[in-house]
Amino acid sequence: MEVYVVTSFGCNSTPNDMYPPTTMVFSNREEAYQHYYNNAPSLTDTYNRAERTVFEYGECIIQMCGYPQIDRAKRPYGVSITKEKII
Repeated sequence: MEVYVVTSFGCNSTPNDMYPPTTMVFSNREEAYQHYYNNAPSLTDTYNRAERTVFEYGECIIQMCGYPQIDRAKRPYGVSITKEKII
């Protein structure tokens, strides 16, 4: 059996002010990806640029830049999804 784990994470103004991540587990792939994309930062917003990283068992979208004058987001957040096998 396969399950999909969607985790939302981020921080406030500093990396020392991270908020607790939230995790949801889905047995249905379509529901999992719908939740993932509904909670992910926009990949098309040029002001709050986000990047997508794909890896072997999932992917992650994280906000990378929020202000033109600095190279990082003031309050970055992101979402990851992984596929896990349950034996």
